[in-house]
Amino acid sequence: MAFATYSSRTGRKTSNGAKATQSWAIGETVKVGFMTSLEVVAKVATPGDHAPDAYVLWAPKSDKFFRFTPHRGIERRDSLKDALV
Repeated sequence: MAFATYSSRTGRKTSNGAKATQSWAIGETVKVGFMTSLEVVAKVATPGDHAPDAYVLWAPKSDKFFRFTPHRGIERRDSLKDALV
């Protein structure tokens, strides 16, 4: 007998119990909210501020850069150099 599993975050029933995960390795394509096809360009360590590490993302369709920190949000940056700071 198969048991239904539920997502701890949304409370919704999942089909096979597997979590939906993304690979955040450099070069992978990820989705953040409604923004799709963002390429991970770099991972920026943020020691000392007790925040998760930030990721620099690039949208190839619009050629824009973003800095994403989990649980804190996403910010558009003017250039790759600005996103790395």
